[in-house]
Amino acid sequence: MEQLSFFAEAGQSKGLPEELLEYRAGFVNHPWTPELLMIKHLVEPLAGVKFNSVLLNYYRDGNDSVAWRIRFRKYPVIASVSFGQVRSFDIRNKYNHSEKYSVRLEHGSFLLMKAGLQENWEHRIAKSIKSMKARINLTSRVVI
Repeated sequence: MEQLSFFAEAGQSKGLPEELLEYRAGFVNHPWTPELLMIKHLVEPLAGVKFNSVLLNYYRDGNDSVAWRIRFRKYPVIASVSFGQVRSFDIRNKYNHSEKYSVRLEHGSFLLMKAGLQENWEHRIAKSIKSMKARINLTSRVVI
């Protein structure tokens, strides 16, 4: 987490929204750092995809979240690696909201979202009233 903290600081200095700081490498003129390249090379064989970009989401505490959403049109495969605070990754059927599941994303966890999942399921990281520490999530994708 400490090694990745400079990304959040870099995002803040670039004027990104304070609520959810993002660091983009690969398609917004930021070079791949050695740390990001190491993670990229570990994730690609697991995903079976050669990624050309990464998005860093920085969650300061339980107040930072991502609302229900679906991303299949732009990025059919998304590989996610989490660092820091454990958070729940919720998915629900977009046609039947009573069908839902939750996965605990622990420090160092890997989650792969394929196109089929994203065509029929929405996902989110919900707000939490529990006291939480910071979390960084890297989402790798292919941007065309």
